[in-house]
Amino acid sequence: MADLKALSGEMAKLKRQLETVLYISGYRENSDLSGLSDYRQIKSADDWQKVEEYEGILYKLDEMQSRMDYHEKPIKEVSRLHMNASGRGSNTKLLFPLFRTI
Repeated sequence: MADLKALSGEMAKLKRQLETVLYISGYRENSDLSGLSDYRQIKSADDWQKVEEYEGILYKLDEMQSRMDYHEKPIKEVSRLHMNASGRGSNTKLLFPLFRTI
């Protein structure tokens, strides 16, 4: 079983691979695969099915990559939300992390 450091290293590699796939596909700019050089020449049903499936996969990969970006940001504050006497939300700083504030 790997440790957290090893897992973090593998996640960094995966993030770089996701960035490459998203860049090559042009998905980030178009939210679809219309940026592919041969997109307008696609005629077969098999290829259109691939395009549609790849778009669904790329949507999820883009979401994963965004979440990985989020977890690389530093933690600004660690606190717990609670309702104060006036009924408004308030937070209390803690010594251990419960959620991330950026």
